[in-house]
Amino acid sequence: GFSLPAAIGAALAPGKAKGRGATAVSIAGDGGFVHTMGELVVARELDVPLVAVVFVDGALGILKHQAEEMYGEHHFVNLAPIDFAAVAKSFGVESRTVTRAAELDDAVAWAIQAGEPVLLAVVLDPDEVFPPLRTKIEQRKKDLLGQK
Repeated sequence: GFSLPAAIGAALAPGKAKGRGATAVSIAGDGGFVHTMGELVVARELDVPLVAVVFVDGALGILKHQAEEMYGEHHFVNLAPIDFAAVAKSFGVESRTVTRAAELDDAVAWAIQAGEPVLLAVVLDPDEVFPPLRTKIEQRKKDLLGQK
């Protein structure tokens, strides 16, 4: 969940004039983002040029998939449905929700050119496992079983 406050800090780093430097980009999953999403208020108040990208799969995705791969089941990893676009709007931050890959290029172009804090909620298939994670999980299983 540290991506958002870190991006705000980077945008406000010394040498930048009141958040008017290069656009900072924060990338987080929904599970991590919920811990720090209130910082969007700070970004709005300081008019920080920021793109907050939230990958929405409705779960603590990495933990969910790791548990499924290693133990065949998962517990306590699903999130309540959150409308991140509505949350951002309530903070005065413009947003878009991307539900199809074909929408992504236009949404990213809009976000980068906004020059103010914006949020992109990118909805993912909750059952899709990110390939590098699958490789790590498979290696961890082998390690635990003493296999090479």
